[in-house]
Amino acid sequence: MSNPNGNIQTLKPYESKWRSGKTQTIRVPVALAEQILAVARQMDAGESLVTQDESLSYLRILKTKIEAKEAGYRANSASKLISVLKLILDKL
Repeated sequence: MSNPNGNIQTLKPYESKWRSGKTQTIRVPVALAEQILAVARQMDAGESLVTQDESLSYLRILKTKIEAKEAGYRANSASKLISVLKLILDKL
């Protein structure tokens, strides 16, 4: 039902719930819709998608892989990066 006393000055403009700007409709599988929306909300809020524990786990895996390749390691353009990564990973 319309408001008989309403006028252009009393209308409140629509405010989006999203901080990242304009939105659009997309098609996603129904089975994944809630998970995708949850990830989108997390990203919109500026939250990390990976926990600190998961990050440490990934870094430990990376350290293991670097150490495993060290036996047959041959210097190349990535050697500086690998040495810096090893220094960081050794401090974990």
